[in-house]
Amino acid sequence: MENLIGKLFDWDKIPMKLIFLLFIISAILLFTPEQYIQHLKLESFISEYGKFIGITFITSIGFLLVSLISYIIRIIRDKITNKKVKKAVIKNLQRLTNHEIFVLREFFINGKSTLQLPFLNETVVSLENKMIIYKASNTGTATITGQYWPYSISEYALPLINDQLLKIPTELTEENRTKIQSERPEWANYGYRG
Repeated sequence: MENLIGKLFDWDKIPMKLIFLLFIISAILLFTPEQYIQHLKLESFISEYGKFIGITFITSIGFLLVSLISYIIRIIRDKITNKKVKKAVIKNLQRLTNHEIFVLREFFINGKSTLQLPFLNETVVSLENKMIIYKASNTGTATITGQYWPYSISEYALPLINDQLLKIPTELTEENRTKIQSERPEWANYGYRG
């Protein structure tokens, strides 16, 4: 029964343009001076349906107020959620494991904002759970070497990721390049190239 009542009064499904139109029309009919009503030949309509015009006006105001309040609450809730997510991402970036750093480094090694990563890899799953990366598509690819999904770095994490965080030295000597190459994830050497 609760479900039925919830569906009948689902504010998101009521067309607000129609409610706003009813509000405007009923307001015009209620507050227009008598002389204009006579010119528009609406006296008989108002005398016959006048009792419904006031109810329509009050009801439409109620709907519009509830919608406005819901919209404001949704915006505030979204801002609070975004702040919490951003704070969590910052905290998670400070606690990255070496393996997570090496996966993030792949985005910069490949010079891409989106990479095909093995979505069953525990490090990839960990980065996704920490909201540092996210699936950039609804579909993945299966190959002989495994199942890959396009991932991107989240909008909150991207500006905070730098060479220092990724442990990339300022001077790339041959020794440093060899070290970085040896630290790359195993799947990066034979994985999907899409």
